[in-house]
Amino acid sequence: MNPMAPGAFVTELVEDVAPHAGYSLWLLPEIAWAKRLDALVMQLAPSFGCPVFQAHMTVQGDLGVSQGALEAVLDSARCIPLEFELAGVETSEAYFRSFYLRLRDNPAFRSLQTQVSTQTGTAVGLSPYPHVSLVYGEPADPQLKGRWREVLASAGLPVTLRFDRLALVRSSRKVPIGQWAVLRTQRLG
Repeated sequence: MNPMAPGAFVTELVEDVAPHAGYSLWLLPEIAWAKRLDALVMQLAPSFGCPVFQAHMTVQGDLGVSQGALEAVLDSARCIPLEFELAGVETSEAYFRSFYLRLRDNPAFRSLQTQVSTQTGTAVGLSPYPHVSLVYGEPADPQLKGRWREVLASAGLPVTLRFDRLALVRSSRKVPIGQWAVLRTQRLG
């Protein structure tokens, strides 16, 4: 499978990862929107010299908990597929939220975060609000921000995004983005 093809990340799973390498729990958009969002990330990433990454919503990241313990969290997750209304497109100074889709808060998302943080024993890495990053880092050319709006206008973004899978991912601030990998997914519902 070509890792640069839209949606390629959606089904590609990796099994051999060192323990405590750095993990995250992500919500993944339903397949049709995952492919479209992945294509959008691929279109925007070169402007930043940023590696391409899978479109996702972080539930909790930067976890130093063992893979086995996080698989148990995945197995015990009790949640229906989550839907979020698109609130807008935003930028920030935070590297991992430099350009993103801001989604309206959802009580079920907060409930899932509480469940997960209780099981991991830490609140470190909880996403501060629902969002899907489209680009990481700073643009090589500040005038590119105008181009982002053009790209998004042609993307036909939905009013509502639905997330139907919870994923255990090898990813953290300590793991290079190009090495991030979905290890396992659990369908919600």
